Amino acid sequence: MTLNIDWICPACLAKNSTISLQCQCGIVIDESDIKDFRSDILPPQIYKESTNYSSVAAIRKSFLLKCYLQLRFPESTESKKAKKEFFSSLPVSVDIDNLIIRTKYLELLKNSTEDFYEVTNVNITEVICGKCGATNLYTEKNVQCSRCGDWLYQYLSEKKSEAATVGSPFVCPHCQKKGFVRTKEVKRKKGISGAKATGAILTGGWSLLATGLAKKERGTQAHCDNCGATWDF
Repeated sequence: MTLNIDWICPACLAKNSTISLQCQCGIVIDESDIKDFRSDILPPQIYKESTNYSSVAAIRKSFLLKCYLQLRFPESTESKKAKKEFFSSLPVSVDIDNLIIRTKYLELLKNSTEDFYEVTNVNITEVICGKCGATNLYTEKNVQCSRCGDWLYQYLSEKKSEAATVGSPFVCPHCQKKGFVRTKEVKRKKGISGAKATGAILTGGWSLLATGLAKKERGTQAHCDNCGATWDF
């Protein structure tokens, strides 16, 4: 270490020197991260660093810096902006006052080798675009094919597609909250089949017992994790 730079602990906000990379609260930071936690850094600089989503390591760092920004500069414009942002693997926005976010933040800080997507129970997925064949890294920011712009969610399995839409741009029509809506494909009944109705008349209704009147079609079901509403469209 050639320079002695003061840094602010991302957990307890205590001031430290680079003579030691361990804070009195027990948090240890990497030497390469000193520049992000230094005492003279300003909110715009932290926020700019938090907008890099180019790799798994960068996404992890982005989440940490958005939380750190809110703890250290809670009244800044950048802090308020970070608080409203979403990661697809989390059910809520990056609001450090939320227990889910604070818990994940501290888990990542205490173990520098912990993977962000393992902590949040969702893995980054490589998706091959069904339209142009390009391989893409599906994350909360990369939701469209980098080559042709097609939406990647449709090439995920149903389970992964439903999970990936958490933090989506959809707004719930019931509570008006953005980012809590999950969607999935469903089969639903639609009306009465004319052929079945005719058959029911000719057989005195016995055909209904065997086939039913309604026919099924594919649709989309949405569910809001904020208010609990479920609807089809």
